[in-house]
Amino acid sequence: MATARHWAIRFIAVCSLSAAQAAPQNPPAAAYIQQLAIDPITPDVIYSATNGAGLFRRTADSVSWLSISPSDSVTRHYTLKISPQNPARLITGGLESGLWLSNDRGTSWQQIGLAGTTIADVALDPQDSNRVFVLAPDGVYRSNDIRTQKWQHVFDYAGFQRQFRKTTKIDRLWRFGRFQKIAVDPHNPNTVFIGARWEGGYHVSYDAGDTWAHKTISGIYRRTDTILFHPDQPGEVLLGTHHQGLFKSYNHGQSWVPMNRGLSPQIRTPFYGAYLISGLARDPSNPQVLYTGSDYANWKSSNGGLDWQQLGPTLTCEFARAFAVDPKRPNIVYAGANVGVYKSVDGGEHWQAANNGFPPRTITQTLDATVKGISYHFALVTGTPAVYRRSPGESEWLPLGWLLREPGDSLTFDSGTGTLILHTPARQYRSTDGGLRWDTPEISYAPVRSLPVAAPMPEYRESEVWQIDLEIHGEVFFEDAAVDSMYQQPPYVSLQLLPPGYPCDGSVPVWQGNWERNLKGRVHIPRDALQPGQHYLFYAEVRDFQKNVQAGFAIVQPQIGNTVTLTVAPNTVLPCLQIPTVR
Repeated sequence: MATARHWAIRFIAVCSLSAAQAAPQNPPAAAYIQQLAIDPITPDVIYSATNGAGLFRRTADSVSWLSISPSDSVTRHYTLKISPQNPARLITGGLESGLWLSNDRGTSWQQIGLAGTTIADVALDPQDSNRVFVLAPDGVYRSNDIRTQKWQHVFDYAGFQRQFRKTTKIDRLWRFGRFQKIAVDPHNPNTVFIGARWEGGYHVSYDAGDTWAHKTISGIYRRTDTILFHPDQPGEVLLGTHHQGLFKSYNHGQSWVPMNRGLSPQIRTPFYGAYLISGLARDPSNPQVLYTGSDYANWKSSNGGLDWQQLGPTLTCEFARAFAVDPKRPNIVYAGANVGVYKSVDGGEHWQAANNGFPPRTITQTLDATVKGISYHFALVTGTPAVYRRSPGESEWLPLGWLLREPGDSLTFDSGTGTLILHTPARQYRSTDGGLRWDTPEISYAPVRSLPVAAPMPEYRESEVWQIDLEIHGEVFFEDAAVDSMYQQPPYVSLQLLPPGYPCDGSVPVWQGNWERNLKGRVHIPRDALQPGQHYLFYAEVRDFQKNVQAGFAIVQPQIGNTVTLTVAPNTVLPCLQIPTVR
């Protein structure tokens, strides 16, 4: 059993931090949370898998986390899963750890195979928890019965890449990492999804891993990390992408629509417009309620992702990588970030830190100040984020790391303006709300350039195709020179002809095509795909390097006209996804 005596942790992320030696008087504590899991039968029991500090368990009657790591040598845990049939059974793994099994909630462990292998993620068959799928750097391993400890390498990632590189410009060898996930469809356990890495899209198997297909999201390069199936609606799947937000399928993954209304892009890299999604979770008692973290803030949706609202400001790390919702008391929500765990008892409006028992930080300065009539005790610590606070009588320190990237030299308070000031080697950071938010630069956008017309298409007989002269209006930014070359992968425009009830009725696009980076040109749609007298939606979706996803549509009828003009903009959604305006 691991102890909390020695910690050597390096955290490199949005709210990254450095490990520290113990300090007296209950110093701030922190850990990089990779995954959270709640016991579905006894939800007072919660687990946290950390990247560098080990594995922990906490109960309602405890005041701190208890280390339950299976080995002192295993500190980087990337996943922890609870058996749906037997909540006492836990499966975990991480960096070069192999796979570990506990049948007593982490009191004892045994290794069940893949010794020395890095475990990126694990998925259990929801109908037979003895069948387990493991995502490892070199692909997917499957055991049809973990009691036998026999594993089969069912997806060879290197083999896939050898074929994939024949048609792409990317020549490096990739390996799956801790951000990619694997998920089993609860309605059909033979369907398995895994997030793709630098190849973009995702991989899917419909025969429990025997064969695999690589898929894209609307033909555009979008790298999938998180995957979330709907427990009640068999056709619904959510994908969280590494830079372009959320996408939802209503038809078992045959096509996708963006679900980003209300989200904000990151501000660390202007002209990139990224919506980096992590920590996607669902309320077990109400599947329409979703929680997620992005590269700028943390979000909640109460309508299945149709729109999003930012969570309360006392969730002070802008990128929670894990969420978990109490299945019996849905107002109790946990968020795991790069600085530890937060707990809310009101559905995400207010949060408190829950980090006692994690590795301690070293305090270098303390400061008492009153902000808006409330007295706080502030602490400056080594590493980043550098600032913590707590109120008199509180046992937990709240990390104050919103968009802080560097360690601090000193902390001062201007009582005249009520401003907390963090002095760093590079600049001063100021906060007027007691450290919940620090001043940050505004997003600036580069000017939009003129775009080329799509290459002319060959002529067809009018009886064979419906010829459309399409013009897309809107301020679209396709300039990709500022991003890494692996992201310079057009096409950046998806074109689709859709039935009028799409996607809510589970239908699929009548026709799909892509343009490289054009907003004007000609398309040909086979007439044998069209229904006489039917109205359709002509839909365009573009990958914008400043504003993420822009979309637009027009109602069309094949027998009337050959010219289509539409306007794309952020947050445009199809008719059946529009939220009625409350008067």
